[in-house]
Amino acid sequence: QLDSQGPVELETWCLGIRRFRHIPIWEPGGVDFPAVIGALREIGYSGFVTIHQAYAELMGPREAAVQTASYLRSLGGFK
Repeated sequence: QLDSQGPVELETWCLGIRRFRHIPIWEPGGVDFPAVIGALREIGYSGFVTIHQAYAELMGPREAAVQTASYLRSLGGFK
């Protein structure tokens, strides 16, 4: 999430340095995953979904995988 006071910075080619903070995929302020999943359902998509999310400041990789999988399953249509 872009945040001028965020703990992480990234230098972009066009806009220079931008500060941000990592947020879990279920937290408001990021990608609207319920809307994305809903749109995929509307067009009849039934394939795989891959999520890349950096959680270094938030939690370890195992916890991130478990919580992310749980969240995606809560949206329905995932095993």
